[in-house]
Amino acid sequence: MPTRDELLRLRVHTVSPWKRAVVILVGLAFAGFGLFGYLKWDSVAGLVIFGALGLTVGLIGGFGTRSQLDQILRSIDASVTDSILDAIIDAL
Repeated sequence: MPTRDELLRLRVHTVSPWKRAVVILVGLAFAGFGLFGYLKWDSVAGLVIFGALGLTVGLIGGFGTRSQLDQILRSIDASVTDSILDAIIDAL
């Protein structure tokens, strides 16, 4: 069973899944636009620029912003933090 300190060191995503999915789709759209430009106008520069941009945005959406649970809980009221940690430990 994990200790309280181990739980506080956990890294969790701070962005909701649907927002991450939207960012991934935007990244795919950028990459697709670069591929379309390459196939339609033989634009290697467009492929490289939009492909790199799409890859970067897609990776940001996929791996996203993660924070340690300790940082997140410090921004919440202490009594709420204790009850959240107790519920997590009880569930494990």
